[in-house]
Amino acid sequence: MHEDDKIKEAGYFLTLLHAKQNEPNEFPHLLSAFLAASRSVTQYALKEADTTPKSSPPSAGKLWYDQQISSPAYAVLAFLRDERNKDIHVKPVSPRKVISVEAVTTLYISGSADYRVNYVDAEGKPIDISKLAEADQPPPKNEYVPAPPSYRYEFHDWTGSEDVLTLCDTCYNQLLAFVKDGRQKGFLTT
Repeated sequence: MHEDDKIKEAGYFLTLLHAKQNEPNEFPHLLSAFLAASRSVTQYALKEADTTPKSSPPSAGKLWYDQQISSPAYAVLAFLRDERNKDIHVKPVSPRKVISVEAVTTLYISGSADYRVNYVDAEGKPIDISKLAEADQPPPKNEYVPAPPSYRYEFHDWTGSEDVLTLCDTCYNQLLAFVKDGRQKGFLTT
């Protein structure tokens, strides 16, 4: 019922996560917001699907929810749900930052080379360069501007090679599939 609103909210924060990846002061806050919105989708789904909460045996909707959330098909969704729970109940989310910086060094080459330059005009006739006035040339400017650092974030407990943004993208797609499956099976409404 309310899943679509929270999926849109998660999508909004996912877009901001991508845009602010290189803003280390903003990224964790946006990640926390994405995790919260994503978790809300599954919480709303559980509330809607479980028509008889705390009943024994569990309702068909609760069984569907438990089966889906523990399925390998939704492993990232379940992992990020747990990360959100830690973020709210244990400590703020703090992914590992992998910072890439550009390092530049000057290369000095020693040795000698012998070369000659022949100056000619447009018709191919030699030009006497001794007659050219030498203008005072300023020293060359260092035009190099180093690239700003770039950031990649990793969850400490994730065993795969995916970074935080990849996992968030996957989670978002899994949320869509999760809600679609619940609707197709009649546990969730539009």
